Amino acid sequence: MEIKKFLSAFYGESDDVCIRVFSDRKAEDPEFKGQKYTDKLSNIENIMPMLKQHNEKHRGVFFVVNGGGHTDEEITTVNAQFVEMDTGSFEEQQANIEIQLKINYIRCKSVVDKVSVVPKVITNNLNGFRQEPK
Repeated sequence: MEIKKFLSAFYGESDDVCIRVFSDRKAEDPEFKGQKYTDKLSNIENIMPMLKQHNEKHRGVFFVVNGGGHTDEEITTVNAQFVEMDTGSFEEQQANIEIQLKINYIRCKSVVDKVSVVPKVITNNLNGFRQEPK
């Protein structure tokens, strides 16, 4: 899937997207202490060559799901909650996910005034389903 299309589930065109890079092989890459990138979703393709270079060096490339910045203190927007269940039927996972989303909603509510917990993406991985609300 194209990166911009994937990230558009979490961000609008004019939103800043924060990307973090970490070494997956610290023993082989001890000098690298990590890297942070921030760019508008509309311009995200501009940093793709750098991110691909990091990936070729066995560095993990991750995006910050929630908006506002790179640190917990900078986060101002809850764009998504990730809930993963690896056991049970689809129906059992759905029930458990709904409970977990309500717990997360209560936790987030104290930090951000508006939090939506309506599921927008459900993925099926090797061990079960994932539901990612936006």
